Amino acid sequence: MNRSDSRKHRRTAADSFTLIELLVVIAIIAILASMLLPALQQARARAKGSTCASNFNTMGKYLSFYIGDYKGFFPYYKTAATNYFNRGNSSWRVYKELWSWSGTEYIGGLHRHETTKVLTRHKYLCPEVNADRLDYRKYCPGPECNYPADTGRVFLSMAINEYLSGSQGPVRFVTIAKPSVIVFMSDSCGNGKVDYRCAWSPDHSEGKTMGFRHNGAAQVLYGDGHLVTTPERSAPDYTYCNKRWDGPTWRPRPASQY
Repeated sequence: MNRSDSRKHRRTAADSFTLIELLVVIAIIAILASMLLPALQQARARAKGSTCASNFNTMGKYLSFYIGDYKGFFPYYKTAATNYFNRGNSSWRVYKELWSWSGTEYIGGLHRHETTKVLTRHKYLCPEVNADRLDYRKYCPGPECNYPADTGRVFLSMAINEYLSGSQGPVRFVTIAKPSVIVFMSDSCGNGKVDYRCAWSPDHSEGKTMGFRHNGAAQVLYGDGHLVTTPERSAPDYTYCNKRWDGPTWRPRPASQY
């Protein structure tokens, strides 16, 4: 080896990474990734929440259209929530642009065909809903609202307040004293109905609950069409309930507190 080759060899060896240096670089990258991952997950969750809020805002606009087009009446509730959100039976069926004709027949729904088992998602389905399992879900705290149970065929990510929209017949807007504080629709736990007054049961058997799937909050659309992203403890059905969540379970509280 001549002198120039020797100098070239020494320079190349000096400029290369050692194993220790390589491990240090990998460790730094791993630390940075672990720091950034929660922020990316939060950003993704916020984006999904914004999409869901946009869907509810759209429904609020159609609510105002309907009230104007049909002599001041709210869209009426028929025999079941699945009918209310189904294009063939719903009072919403007059607005063709609400439906994704190539997808599920249910507004805000996830549908599994009974024969083919093919899953279809409506364009207004909450993007937080996981399609791995499918059915009505009973009370579902926090992220459990994203996971329907194993059987069944329809999961509705939107819920209608059955006490406002038709269980006792169509309701007229002018008969509502304070439409800005009456829940019209909200995120759903799957069965498409919500009782804004109080939906909790000690054994979580009640299905008419809001779906608090957005970092512990639900989209709540009020009777006048405005939308509020509402944490569970601020939701109307929590505020007026005769039970309180203490962490592991719901417990009765004195009537004087609600």
